[in-house]
Amino acid sequence: MGKSKKLIIIISVICIFIVATFLWNHFKQKPEALHPKEASIVEAVYGLGTVGSTKEFSVKFAIPVGIREVLVKEGQEVKKNSPLLITDENVVVRAPFTGTVTHINHRVGETIFPQIPILTIVDLKDLFVEVSLEQQGALKVRPSLVAKLTFESLAQEAVSGVVTSVLPSQDQFLAHIEVKNLPSQVLPGMSADVAIIIAQKDKAILIPKGVVANGSVLIRKAGDSKKIEKIQLKMGLSDGEYVEVISPKLDLNDEIVIEQK
Repeated sequence: MGKSKKLIIIISVICIFIVATFLWNHFKQKPEALHPKEASIVEAVYGLGTVGSTKEFSVKFAIPVGIREVLVKEGQEVKKNSPLLITDENVVVRAPFTGTVTHINHRVGETIFPQIPILTIVDLKDLFVEVSLEQQGALKVRPSLVAKLTFESLAQEAVSGVVTSVLPSQDQFLAHIEVKNLPSQVLPGMSADVAIIIAQKDKAILIPKGVVANGSVLIRKAGDSKKIEKIQLKMGLSDGEYVEVISPKLDLNDEIVIEQK
């Protein structure tokens, strides 16, 4: 085959490719138009919470002591004022509240150095959840707000709690959540996914958050296929995906125009 024929074939293939590309771009299905929608919306602050107990007690001494007798076992439930251990000096340590022995660190005959925990009891029935918040979230959270908690691997609906306080702690902002109906399997130290409900609204006019640029959106009004308006929005609640439009009033048949970048 001569060079001229090869060149003609190459040019023909290129032309066919260009024409096919043009036809595909011209006739391919256009994306579905975006419109405002009316639906409910929930704005929430999210975080990872840690379960804690309102009552935890560790036996410690200010001076070295010897352990003569340990009267309880790990996992044992003890009543308030029940004896826990006896030292070599015949000092009897008693439980300050009803709880469960979760840890015994030393055994009979050992000498314990000052401030070393010997035994720990925890009230496993009076639990709370603490959530670390970023500043932006902490500014929105306040006492009395409802929180929804879910625990990984527990096949059940979210558990409800109530925010009781929001406090600073070592350059963090901590929300304390009181929960009365935690599942029996939940223990101190476990983690929970927490959603603190800031506000919610039914029948809100919503648009995708991603179409809003500098507080405005391009709208082709219903019934006018040519005119496109740039509308400055007054926005309300946001769930991260959608944002509520308070004003101006949008018709559900208005079309949201996506600016080409």
